[in-house]
Amino acid sequence: MDLGLQAAVAEHEAEWADGFGVVEKNRAERGVTLKYSLAYLHRLRALFPGQIRLLLLRHDNSTVAAALVYRVLPHVHYVAAWGDAGHQLPYSPMNYLAHQVVSKALEEGAHVVDLGLSSLDGVVNEGLVQFKRNIGASTAVRMDMLRDL
Repeated sequence: MDLGLQAAVAEHEAEWADGFGVVEKNRAERGVTLKYSLAYLHRLRALFPGQIRLLLLRHDNSTVAAALVYRVLPHVHYVAAWGDAGHQLPYSPMNYLAHQVVSKALEEGAHVVDLGLSSLDGVVNEGLVQFKRNIGASTAVRMDMLRDL
Protein backbone atom coordinates (compact mmCIF):
# COMPACT_ATOMS: atom_id res chain seq x y z
CA MET A 1 0.00 0.00 0.00
CA ASP A 2 3.08 2.21 0.10
CA LEU A 3 3.38 2.30 -3.69
CA GLY A 4 1.17 5.37 -4.05
CA LEU A 5 -1.40 3.63 -6.25
CA GLN A 6 -4.80 5.09 -7.02
CA ALA A 7 -7.78 2.83 -7.69
CA ALA A 8 -10.57 3.82 -10.07
CA VAL A 9 -13.34 2.15 -12.01
CA ALA A 10 -13.11 2.62 -15.78
CA GLU A 11 -15.87 4.93 -16.93
CA HIS A 12 -14.97 6.14 -20.40
CA GLU A 13 -13.99 4.17 -23.47
CA ALA A 14 -10.38 5.41 -23.28
CA GLU A 15 -10.10 4.10 -19.70
CA TRP A 16 -11.51 0.74 -20.79
CA ALA A 17 -9.01 0.57 -23.64
CA ASP A 18 -6.16 1.48 -21.30
CA GLY A 19 -7.06 -1.10 -18.64
CA PHE A 20 -7.84 -3.82 -21.18
CA GLY A 21 -4.48 -3.09 -22.81
CA VAL A 22 -2.69 -3.74 -19.51
CA VAL A 23 -4.40 -7.12 -19.06
CA GLU A 24 -3.77 -7.98 -22.72
CA LYS A 25 -0.08 -7.10 -22.37
CA ASN A 26 0.15 -9.16 -19.17
CA ARG A 27 -1.20 -12.19 -21.03
CA ALA A 28 1.05 -11.61 -24.04
CA GLU A 29 4.12 -11.54 -21.76
CA ARG A 30 3.10 -15.06 -20.69
CA GLY A 31 2.44 -16.28 -24.22
CA VAL A 32 -1.33 -16.30 -23.73
CA THR A 33 -4.03 -14.54 -25.74
CA LEU A 34 -7.19 -13.27 -24.09
CA LYS A 35 -10.23 -15.21 -25.21
CA TYR A 36 -12.28 -12.11 -25.91
CA SER A 37 -11.77 -8.67 -27.37
CA LEU A 38 -12.46 -5.20 -26.05
CA ALA A 39 -15.25 -4.86 -28.64
CA TYR A 40 -16.85 -8.02 -27.24
CA LEU A 41 -16.71 -6.55 -23.71
CA HIS A 42 -18.36 -3.35 -24.90
CA ARG A 43 -21.20 -5.40 -26.45
CA LEU A 44 -21.50 -7.42 -23.23
CA ARG A 45 -21.63 -4.24 -21.14
CA ALA A 46 -24.46 -2.95 -23.33
CA LEU A 47 -26.41 -6.17 -22.76
CA PHE A 48 -25.75 -6.20 -18.99
CA PRO A 49 -25.49 -2.59 -17.82
CA GLY A 50 -23.78 -2.16 -14.46
CA GLN A 51 -22.82 -5.83 -14.25
CA ILE A 52 -19.35 -5.63 -15.78
CA ARG A 53 -16.62 -3.42 -14.37
CA LEU A 54 -12.96 -2.79 -15.05
CA LEU A 55 -11.05 -1.76 -11.94
CA LEU A 56 -7.85 0.19 -12.64
CA LEU A 57 -4.76 0.83 -10.56
CA ARG A 58 -2.76 3.87 -11.56
CA HIS A 59 0.70 5.07 -10.63
CA ASP A 60 1.77 8.55 -11.73
CA ASN A 61 -1.28 8.72 -14.06
CA SER A 62 -0.34 5.46 -15.82
CA THR A 63 -2.45 2.33 -15.51
CA VAL A 64 -0.25 -0.41 -14.06
CA ALA A 65 -2.87 -3.09 -13.27
CA ALA A 66 -6.48 -3.87 -14.04
CA ALA A 67 -9.18 -6.37 -13.10
CA LEU A 68 -12.22 -7.28 -15.18
CA VAL A 69 -15.02 -8.15 -12.74
CA TYR A 70 -18.46 -9.55 -13.54
CA ARG A 71 -21.32 -9.28 -11.07
CA VAL A 72 -22.88 -12.62 -11.97
CA LEU A 73 -25.45 -12.57 -9.16
CA PRO A 74 -26.31 -9.86 -6.62
CA HIS A 75 -23.95 -11.41 -4.07
CA VAL A 76 -21.41 -13.09 -6.36
CA HIS A 77 -18.57 -11.34 -8.19
CA TYR A 78 -16.28 -13.12 -10.64
CA VAL A 79 -12.83 -11.89 -11.67
CA ALA A 80 -12.74 -12.83 -15.35
CA ALA A 81 -9.24 -11.47 -16.01
CA TRP A 82 -6.64 -9.39 -14.22
CA GLY A 83 -3.00 -8.53 -14.41
CA ASP A 84 -0.27 -5.92 -14.27
CA ALA A 85 2.16 -4.75 -16.96
CA GLY A 86 4.24 -1.84 -18.16
CA HIS A 87 5.54 -0.54 -14.85
CA GLN A 88 8.81 -0.30 -12.96
CA LEU A 89 7.37 -0.54 -9.47
CA PRO A 90 9.59 -2.17 -6.84
CA TYR A 91 6.74 -4.56 -5.91
CA SER A 92 3.87 -6.13 -7.78
CA PRO A 93 0.65 -4.12 -7.53
CA MET A 94 -1.41 -7.33 -7.66
CA ASN A 95 -1.86 -7.71 -3.89
CA TYR A 96 -3.27 -4.20 -3.72
CA LEU A 97 -5.45 -4.89 -6.76
CA ALA A 98 -6.83 -7.99 -5.04
CA HIS A 99 -7.53 -5.87 -1.94
CA GLN A 100 -9.40 -3.32 -4.07
CA VAL A 101 -11.41 -6.01 -5.90
CA VAL A 102 -12.54 -7.59 -2.64
CA SER A 103 -13.21 -4.22 -0.95
CA LYS A 104 -15.42 -3.05 -3.83
CA ALA A 105 -17.29 -6.37 -3.84
CA LEU A 106 -17.92 -6.18 -0.09
CA GLU A 107 -19.12 -2.57 -0.42
CA GLU A 108 -21.68 -3.83 -2.93
CA GLY A 109 -22.86 -6.62 -0.64
CA ALA A 110 -21.05 -9.56 -2.23
CA HIS A 111 -20.77 -12.75 -0.21
CA VAL A 112 -18.51 -14.51 -2.75
CA VAL A 113 -15.63 -13.17 -4.81
CA ASP A 114 -14.46 -15.80 -7.27
CA LEU A 115 -10.88 -14.98 -8.30
CA GLY A 116 -11.12 -17.02 -11.47
CA LEU A 117 -9.35 -20.04 -12.83
CA SER A 118 -5.74 -20.89 -12.04
CA SER A 119 -5.20 -23.10 -15.06
CA LEU A 120 -4.96 -22.82 -18.80
CA ASP A 121 -6.12 -25.66 -21.03
CA GLY A 122 -6.20 -27.99 -18.03
CA VAL A 123 -2.66 -27.17 -16.83
CA VAL A 124 -2.49 -25.68 -13.33
CA ASN A 125 -0.46 -22.50 -12.85
CA GLU A 126 1.12 -23.21 -9.46
CA GLY A 127 2.34 -19.62 -9.09
CA LEU A 128 -1.17 -18.29 -9.54
CA VAL A 129 -2.54 -20.83 -7.05
CA GLN A 130 0.10 -19.74 -4.53
CA PHE A 131 -0.68 -16.05 -5.09
CA LYS A 132 -4.39 -16.61 -4.48
CA ARG A 133 -3.74 -18.66 -1.36
CA ASN A 134 -1.35 -15.99 -0.06
CA ILE A 135 -4.06 -13.34 -0.28
CA GLY A 136 -6.46 -15.54 1.68
CA ALA A 137 -8.43 -17.28 -1.05
CA SER A 138 -9.43 -20.90 -0.84
CA THR A 139 -9.14 -23.26 -3.79
CA ALA A 140 -11.60 -25.60 -5.41
CA VAL A 141 -11.26 -27.96 -8.33
CA ARG A 142 -13.36 -27.18 -11.39
CA MET A 143 -13.90 -29.95 -13.84
CA ASP A 144 -13.60 -29.26 -17.56
CA MET A 145 -15.91 -31.35 -19.72
CA LEU A 146 -14.16 -31.99 -23.02
CA ARG A 147 -15.16 -33.88 -26.11
CA ASP A 148 -13.28 -34.60 -29.30
CA LEU A 149 -15.03 -33.23 -32.36
